[in-house]
Amino acid sequence: MTAQELQKKIESFHYWDARVSSVNCNYFADEVDIAFSDGEAEVIYKFTGCYKSIFDHVKKYDKLRPVREMTLPQIPYSLQDIEVGSIVEDGVSFYTCKVNMFPLYLDIWCKNIEVMATQIESLAHGSDSLGIGPDRRAVIDIEWGHPDHHGLQPGQAHLHYWNWTNPVHPTHYQPGIHLVNFIR
Repeated sequence: MTAQELQKKIESFHYWDARVSSVNCNYFADEVDIAFSDGEAEVIYKFTGCYKSIFDHVKKYDKLRPVREMTLPQIPYSLQDIEVGSIVEDGVSFYTCKVNMFPLYLDIWCKNIEVMATQIESLAHGSDSLGIGPDRRAVIDIEWGHPDHHGLQPGQAHLHYWNWTNPVHPTHYQPGIHLVNFIR
């Protein structure tokens, strides 16, 4: 697939201003994943065969507390721009990708870029098994599995959800986890 075709595919999910739910860098920076919801689907941009992975956070931006302690609505990162290109260096071809998710910027050179999406509606149909009733709200985050990560196999994921049990105080929530299988 050409860089221009990948750019169109990435843009087809209307990522602009979407809150990023997770960024993962695994296997000594060989894989980088960016996940967000576009309102209709949980979308993951997966970069594999990475040779350059630069994470540059704005130094003057005060995070206020560790990001791992933040709830999804408190995470300050939202996708502003994604630019896909290609480059040949020393006879080796790479995709290049610059991601602006202010206050974090990513610069990635990789061999492959995958765009994966799971319809949120299909996740909602399973909400009864998650204990999410019609009068409750939930935030869903997907953690993709790797063979050495929480015992998950490729194509499996943990579906993390936060089920608000008190609509008057939405900060009171009950965390949960559910194993799901995905077909890519």
